[in-house]
Amino acid sequence: MYVESLEDTIVDCVKDWAFADAFASLHENKDRVDWQRIFKHSWERISGSDTRVGQVVKYGTGIIGRESGTTAYAETRTVIPDNFVRRQVEEAAEKVVEFA
Repeated sequence: MYVESLEDTIVDCVKDWAFADAFASLHENKDRVDWQRIFKHSWERISGSDTRVGQVVKYGTGIIGRESGTTAYAETRTVIPDNFVRRQVEEAAEKVVEFA
């Protein structure tokens, strides 16, 4: 039986528009996540979009870090040009902070 790693699961969630699941996993495991492993997939695109996994992860964790006061995330200036994707990422990140 193949068991997927945490990092692969996070990348798959982002690619399948499950942003809240991805951010919740990242936030809950921020000290255990192999960030380099996630960013090896940063070039992959979100299903049906021109937005890349790396953009979403950086943008979302930037929001989580600012709103929760967590210093575990680097401050980023990543931009997501697609308004719909950006709103979905913002909403998911805000929900993770609210429930954390």
